[in-house]
Amino acid sequence: MPAFDPSRWADACVAASGSAASEALIALEDISRGVKASGLSNGSFSGEGAAAHLKAATGTLVGLSSGAEIARRLTILLCRAGRLSRIGEVVLAVKNSIEASSGVVRVRAESAFPLDAETRESLTTALK
Repeated sequence: MPAFDPSRWADACVAASGSAASEALIALEDISRGVKASGLSNGSFSGEGAAAHLKAATGTLVGLSSGAEIARRLTILLCRAGRLSRIGEVVLAVKNSIEASSGVVRVRAESAFPLDAETRESLTTALK
């Protein structure tokens, strides 16, 4: 099986959903939580039976936005490729892709000593 690259799946999701990419991300997060909560694993799915299992695990996905439809289709493709257990990585990659295209950069600041609330707030404000 070829190496798994969540950014390739994310790029495809963002490109296919276009202006509905944020909706696709929200739907993917919901689907990911549903799959995780249900305890389903890749072994529970068979190629064409994937849609039925996913529908049962995540609720009705019919008639939702185009972003949600892209998320549903992406999830089924992950399932058919035997990569459903990696959906969390894809969700994170989609989020990073959307943020990067919007100019958002996430940072983590570490201090050698604890910062008081005022200093933390000042730092947060300065970085926004």
